[in-house]
Amino acid sequence: MILQDITEGLIVANPAGFPPIEPNKCETNWRVMMGSCWMPTIIPHVPMIENDKKGKSDNLQTYIGYDVLIPCTTNDCCLEYYTVCTDQYGNRTITQTGYLPPEDPECEGNYNELYVPVCGSIYNR
Repeated sequence: MILQDITEGLIVANPAGFPPIEPNKCETNWRVMMGSCWMPTIIPHVPMIENDKKGKSDNLQTYIGYDVLIPCTTNDCCLEYYTVCTDQYGNRTITQTGYLPPEDPECEGNYNELYVPVCGSIYNR
């Protein structure tokens, strides 16, 4: 699932510079919180029309759709805890150390059939 790949990618890339940064260190306070149910959808977009040198355009472009994921609710979330360690070369090892499930882990309540559950560790789902 894309959210699992993004979560793992962010932990590994660590663009915010969260510890551990030094080699051979571990931090046990990593947490990831996300909405429990998401739905794929398409957002239509009209790109800019290119003008010729006189400011006129005969190049009419069509709609472009962007595939996105949207959360179905903002109040049903799951929380995952991780220990992140670095080795002597700076590579990261990620271990899930805890999990707080959402109230509706299978997205069964008050959603349409397109919503999918996303909670559960990137390592155990």
